[in-house]
Amino acid sequence: MKSTPRFLCALLAISLMLTLCACGREAQKKSAADVPPAQADPVPGQARAVFAPSTDFISAEDAGAYVYAQLPLAGYRVHAVLPADGDLVYAIATRCDANGLFLIGEDGVIPTQIVQYDLEAQQKTDFCYQPALDGARDAAISAAALGADGSLWCLVCRFWRDGETLVKDFTLESVDADGTVSKSIPLDCPEVRSDPELFVNSDGSFLLHTPEDGILTVYDASGHQTAQQSVELLTDPIAADADGQAWLCTDTEDRAALQAVGSEKQIPISGVTNGLPTLCYGTDAPGVLYAADSTALYRVSLENGATEKLADLSALGVRGGQRFSRTANGCFVFTDTSTDIPFLAALCPSSSGSRQKTVLTLATVTPDSEVLAQVRRFNRSSADYHVELLDFSSLLDSGSYEDVFTVWNTAIMAGDTPDMIDLSNLPWHSFADRGLLLDLNTLLPQEALLPWLWDALSYHGGNFTFPGCFTVETLVGKQSRLGNKSSWSVAEFLKLAEASDIPMFSGMSRELFLSYMEQYLLDAFWDEEAGTCSFDSEEFQALLDYANTLTAPEELSYDLENTMLLIRRDLALAEPVTLRSVSQLHQIEAYTVGEPVAWIGWPGESGTKLRPAAELAAFKDTAHPDGISEFLQFLLSEPCQAAFSRFAFPMTVSAFESEITAAMEPRNTNDSDIATEFTVDGTVYPIVPLSAEDAARYEAFFERISAQVYSSQQVEAILEAECAALWAGAKTPEETAAQIQRRVELYLAENAP
Repeated sequence: MKSTPRFLCALLAISLMLTLCACGREAQKKSAADVPPAQADPVPGQARAVFAPSTDFISAEDAGAYVYAQLPLAGYRVHAVLPADGDLVYAIATRCDANGLFLIGEDGVIPTQIVQYDLEAQQKTDFCYQPALDGARDAAISAAALGADGSLWCLVCRFWRDGETLVKDFTLESVDADGTVSKSIPLDCPEVRSDPELFVNSDGSFLLHTPEDGILTVYDASGHQTAQQSVELLTDPIAADADGQAWLCTDTEDRAALQAVGSEKQIPISGVTNGLPTLCYGTDAPGVLYAADSTALYRVSLENGATEKLADLSALGVRGGQRFSRTANGCFVFTDTSTDIPFLAALCPSSSGSRQKTVLTLATVTPDSEVLAQVRRFNRSSADYHVELLDFSSLLDSGSYEDVFTVWNTAIMAGDTPDMIDLSNLPWHSFADRGLLLDLNTLLPQEALLPWLWDALSYHGGNFTFPGCFTVETLVGKQSRLGNKSSWSVAEFLKLAEASDIPMFSGMSRELFLSYMEQYLLDAFWDEEAGTCSFDSEEFQALLDYANTLTAPEELSYDLENTMLLIRRDLALAEPVTLRSVSQLHQIEAYTVGEPVAWIGWPGESGTKLRPAAELAAFKDTAHPDGISEFLQFLLSEPCQAAFSRFAFPMTVSAFESEITAAMEPRNTNDSDIATEFTVDGTVYPIVPLSAEDAARYEAFFERISAQVYSSQQVEAILEAECAALWAGAKTPEETAAQIQRRVELYLAENAP
């Protein structure tokens, strides 16, 4: 901990009588909400079960006398919130559509606005301020604050084009109750870093703090700079008490402390242990401020620094360490960034502290995955259930997925099971074979799911894992070279390799090719359910012979776009191609390659495979199947599927169709910053929407997918061990294939049901 330098007090004395509200930057600390400490490895005599929850029930009292509420403000991405009068708050926000895409105004810009929201009525008022362009190319609201008289001040950045150079200027604008500007003050500054904080002093001067570079600047009422100082120890934001005294939170040698602006007086804060707290806008009584650390909200006494915990943010599923605004009705309003579309939310006083929620356990090694990121939202929305993530990621830090499986399997065989488990990258089929997993068809509305997806995920007539969303992995080549094929045989694949006068792949080694065989081709040569295999076939021998001809490239680093450009320049095949959206397929054909593509896949009937984003499973012995059903159906809801579709394909029919519809919509031509054409290798392509014909072709491509990426760790180990001798020249492909056949047959016999 460090002491506060004297120059800080002297500088801040300039702004002694701050009455302020500012747009706080988002805290960077990750909340511990819903993620308990990592579970320890089981040891002999261990009393606590590996999958035990921290508690069986959670009540509203555990979160304090507050409840979470998402405030309806459709059509906006909220950036920051500050209190106005009474139950009113201001929100800096940008208009967007239902998918979170910015809406472009008639003047061709994406407008940033300040809107006013009535907490009691739970709706937006008629007030709206949007900075005028005034001849500029674009304009944005960088920060806002209230003056001592309650007036709203905004820091506006305007962008101008000076030849090839983009020039900025900054203006302070006072906004009246009808949304019009009553005063405009040009700010004497060349540049303002991102996420600035604006403060308005009682004498009409302004204070601008940019946390990114730790610079505090003072401007007079005419906008001229009067002082500037580097203040790395200044914590943002600053808050004012009921008497108008400004306070900041700072480090001391012993602990965090409150410090009055313009004074060396410090009040050590007691009872806060999770980092330096962030002060909140607004207060309700003299002598107190409000603050939040990474896990809780507090009332802080200005007399002695004692804190009173008001709300457990972890239990409420709210990220701590961010800026909250306290309003006259006792709510704490904030910008919720737990989804891709930041929205307005509040923690409000509760009158139902006795309601209990049943805890559901979910074991995982990836608590930060995109799918499990929705757990926090579920815990806020569900009236009856609370999902607790059991974090085993530490096992991967010191071991491997095999170690994870060993720990989990040992506990499960002893009768210790969680309600749910994420079996991604693990051989979950063994749990299904033993009858331990719940068939999810008994919990989910199958009519809402993509039928071909659900069929591809089925196993032994049931569906035991839930993906949330998925990607598709395939081989790609030009239709002009491969023909309009949806699949091909090993013989056709090898014929292309022999006849091609150009390389088959970019950066392919025999080891990498073997890895692809393990992921995408094994099901063509073995059937684990039937207990049969054909690794001694001529086709498999031929693949080994081809792999043995590949030399190790010097570098294997390439991305999808570069690989697609190589296809354009007559590379025969592109791999690995991971597809995440319909618009991606359209862009590859329409611009990057510039002609129709054959999404042909690896040789075999199921050479194109899907990869689940998660593999959530439920155990049959769970006491809470209704809670699991509610959680999984929450992940199928429109908001969750829309969030998933930003990085992968959604799994519901409605969300998938919405993605296709969006790709078919023409671009907004009002925005001069949106490209209307692409130039690739000197050829200019106009940007066009997806056609109905291509949309139908893509849908047919997806409907042919019948399997997911799956490989057996045991069979992988056999292949890699035997092929090592082939690579070394100690065996022929025929000898290698025969030995693999014998070993896999033995494995199947030993593991037959």
